[in-house]
Amino acid sequence: TADLQQTNLRHANLAAADFREANLTQAILEDINGSNTSFARAILDRAILTGALLKGANFTTANLKLTILNRANLSNAYVKNAILTEASLVEAILCRAQLQSSNMAKADCRNAILSGANLDNVNLEGADLSGANLSRAKLKGCNLKNTNLSHVDLRSTTLEDVDLRDAILTGASLPKGHDFKPEQEDNAFQTYHGEAA
Repeated sequence: TADLQQTNLRHANLAAADFREANLTQAILEDINGSNTSFARAILDRAILTGALLKGANFTTANLKLTILNRANLSNAYVKNAILTEASLVEAILCRAQLQSSNMAKADCRNAILSGANLDNVNLEGADLSGANLSRAKLKGCNLKNTNLSHVDLRSTTLEDVDLRDAILTGASLPKGHDFKPEQEDNAFQTYHGEAA
């Protein structure tokens, strides 16, 4: 296991490198080329990856808590079962990224592009997705409690069994013919069962 805590690798070409299980806590990885690189099970707690090119990178079960990924390109990346609590992904590109079962509670995803991404069973409680692009994204079994979805177009998003308690939907475009109402059994629980048309 490589110990690369606080290492400065800014602008490095790390394409297809192997950082599995590496400790990259507080590492500076701004503007790196990390395409097809494996960060599986790596610790990237509080690392800085602003502007990084991470297409097809593998972050499966990685710890990305408080990591800064602003404007990073994670298209087609594998981020399954990862910890992204309080991570910053402002304007990040996550087209077709695989994020299933990850913990993104309180993540800052303002204006992020998540088109075609798989967010099934992701915990987004308290996250800010305002202005994000979720076209054709899958959010089955997603926890969206207290999530800011203001000005998000959800018309082509797959929403099934999602928890929307106290979600902010100001200016959001909802699937045609569907509204989000509390279930009769529990007026405090807002959920949506079904797929967008």
